[in-house]
Amino acid sequence: MTPTQEDASPVLDRCILTCPRALVGRIIGKHGTTVNGIQLFTKTLIEIDQASDPSTIVILGTPDASNVAASIITDILSSTFKGFKMLRELSALSGSSRTLEEGQFVYCPGVGMFPQHQVRGVGHDSVILLMICAQTC
Repeated sequence: MTPTQEDASPVLDRCILTCPRALVGRIIGKHGTTVNGIQLFTKTLIEIDQASDPSTIVILGTPDASNVAASIITDILSSTFKGFKMLRELSALSGSSRTLEEGQFVYCPGVGMFPQHQVRGVGHDSVILLMICAQTC
């Protein structure tokens, strides 16, 4: 019997990053909200080993999801990430009956996360955001 597409397990990728131990708190966030939000948004598992300096961050997920999670973490470490409020909102969904709607938030590498309506809207702010994303994505 040949496995069908539905039967096949997704291919998981393991991405390893390092960061100074002094900056690990930025990734974890207060009460773990930042790392939980990243995991929920990207559907990855993120483990942080703080036993050494630099600390090791292991991301496990599909190749695309791992790349997005690594990009978000890199943006946070380089202080270019905007959207911690969205990550806190995502983290609050964990354990609640509410769920993340597909496309509720949009991530633009080098910039951050934005509510979907700011990207698809027709207002002046949306046009500026689209220009920023076009330049950095």
